[in-house]
Amino acid sequence: MRSHKNRLSLCVLFWLLVPTFQTKNLWSQALLASESQSQEKKPQGKEEIKIGILDMQKVITGVDDGKKAQAKLKKEIEGKESYFLNQKQELDRMGKELQQSAALLSAKARTDKQNAFQEKLMKLRNEEMEFQNHIKRLEQEETQKIAVKAASISEKIAKAENIDIVLEPHSSGIVYVKNPQDITDKVIAKFASK
Repeated sequence: MRSHKNRLSLCVLFWLLVPTFQTKNLWSQALLASESQSQEKKPQGKEEIKIGILDMQKVITGVDDGKKAQAKLKKEIEGKESYFLNQKQELDRMGKELQQSAALLSAKARTDKQNAFQEKLMKLRNEEMEFQNHIKRLEQEETQKIAVKAASISEKIAKAENIDIVLEPHSSGIVYVKNPQDITDKVIAKFASK
């Protein structure tokens, strides 16, 4: 690079000092020669980076472990739905009863019924929140197991196919990748064999 600059500087200096047509022509030839030499020194073909894409959501829903986890969660949710429905119906009944009999009850009796209603309502809300957290935790645990296994498989596939980077398009914020190689189906296929 330095010799290219030196030649260019000499050519410019020579051109400024001797302003004749022939000299300017020589300078143009020297400049073209130095440019062609610098282009010859540059690497001819630069190696492209191979980018792989792994759709983790498709893996999770496509592998047997993911389907079993979804069925397990669905069964647990359906089991609790009837309990929560019964509790809500009981609360509705208590609320209607309280409204209808509020005028007939003494202040102490009305306060006792309101407190009982509030306690039952708060208990139900707490149970619902605990159950939602439990389901989220179970879902994360099951998803994590699948993701770890899928990452291991995708790494082996990437090494075998000489892929430089494997990205998850939904969580990585990627908008565009030129010529990505989707390895999702290969990961799902190998997942079943492990």
